[in-house]
Amino acid sequence: MDAMRLFTLARAVSAIATCVLLSSCLDYDEECWIHNDLSGEAVIKLTLPDALQSKFPTVEDEFTKEKLLKRFDLVSGVTLAESSVDTSKLRHVVTLHVKFVSLQKLDDALAANVPAGMLAGRWEVKRDKGIVTIDRKLGTVQPKGGIGPGCSAVYVIHFDSPLAHTNSGFYDGSHNTVRYRYKVDDIESNVQLQSNSLTKPMPWLAILISVLVIGGGAWFGWENFAKKKKSGL
Repeated sequence: MDAMRLFTLARAVSAIATCVLLSSCLDYDEECWIHNDLSGEAVIKLTLPDALQSKFPTVEDEFTKEKLLKRFDLVSGVTLAESSVDTSKLRHVVTLHVKFVSLQKLDDALAANVPAGMLAGRWEVKRDKGIVTIDRKLGTVQPKGGIGPGCSAVYVIHFDSPLAHTNSGFYDGSHNTVRYRYKVDDIESNVQLQSNSLTKPMPWLAILISVLVIGGGAWFGWENFAKKKKSGL
């Protein structure tokens, strides 16, 4: 489990947080795809504070591809598909493309890295009468010095199927997409909950089999009884 504490996102956020001044700002943007089997992927963009520019060579070392891949190799069920650092803008942007085999595996990795609970959150899957509810809590832990005022965190989550319920104020039913936006101050002061319930999957296979059985029975009855009775008349 100690090895999992090297999970890259937590390590990166922790390294940044120790360097950030209270007047600085770390912006967090995440786009996530969750499939019906609860596997998925996420693209995470960290826009680094201005105050880190003078210290960036040290922080940048945390995001070298070699180090990232080495850390992800130590995490079960969570892999790094791609990473990049854009230094062309005034505020440098780090992008991580992460894939996970299940939300449970993702949560296991986050649980082993307490700092990640601030913005990456903790995941919980509940099942009740065929309805799957995915809860995510942000701000379960707090950075020692605070990330800083004026920062924002944006989350966009895509699902394969329509939702039975969501607490998001921005739900695009045509694309099965929800959106959350917070001030980081709000996440620091109170735990924020994202809750989304998947629609109960229709038993299409059972329905198809039933239709075929009924149809086959009707055909058999027509061929062997109705036709004979009609011909006998």
